[in-house]
Amino acid sequence: MPEAVIAALIISLGAAFGSFANLVIARLPRGESIVTPRSYCENCKTPLKIPDLVPILSFLFLRGRCRYCRARLSVAEPIIEFLTALLAALAWAKWSLTPEFFIDTLLVVVLLIISMIDLKEGVIFDVTLWAAGILAVAWLPLQEVPIQYLLGGGIAAGTFWFIRMLGTWIWKREAMGWGDVKLALVLGLFVGMEKLHYLILGAFVLALIVSLPLLLTGRKKLADEIPFGPFLCAAAIIVLMLY
Repeated sequence: MPEAVIAALIISLGAAFGSFANLVIARLPRGESIVTPRSYCENCKTPLKIPDLVPILSFLFLRGRCRYCRARLSVAEPIIEFLTALLAALAWAKWSLTPEFFIDTLLVVVLLIISMIDLKEGVIFDVTLWAAGILAVAWLPLQEVPIQYLLGGGIAAGTFWFIRMLGTWIWKREAMGWGDVKLALVLGLFVGMEKLHYLILGAFVLALIVSLPLLLTGRKKLADEIPFGPFLCAAAIIVLMLY
């Protein structure tokens, strides 16, 4: 099969995963099933048909509005679909059609779900961490030295547990949620000991890049909570794709 055709299929598959991620992001915080009912407009509750559900293209064709009630659609949805398509293509370019590619692509989907829900709700659901953990179990046997990945998970969890305890003692309030500690554990299993410093340093650098302008402009204060999960997820994706 020509590589151009494979690339097109990979990108389409990635965008479809992004569409599913959008559904989970919308329904999981509300405690709704991600299986039934079928997708519907969040504003008018009209069930969506196949032409309304084509990733990215439906949003563009409908000019960002619901076909039925003309309510504005969230621009975050096509962005997530684009990101999953792009990251699936990058994973394919790195791993080709190997088990690592499929695990890496699915992990990206889970991390995007974790990031968006954490940004919106300030919580990391255990079910998403279990999903990432199952992928880690499949990932470990594929590595040459699995023990260094197990150590990576343990050290990552220990590091963020210490940061949580220290921050809580200094600021006299919870400085970091347990969800971040558990997320660090799972991501450490993926990056291993050798790349763990990239994960930790990258997460804090990204947090600084985003948080500093918000603090300087007064949009956020030091006492405000800023979800850290998305920065961990972004750093993990960068490490897995580039190293």
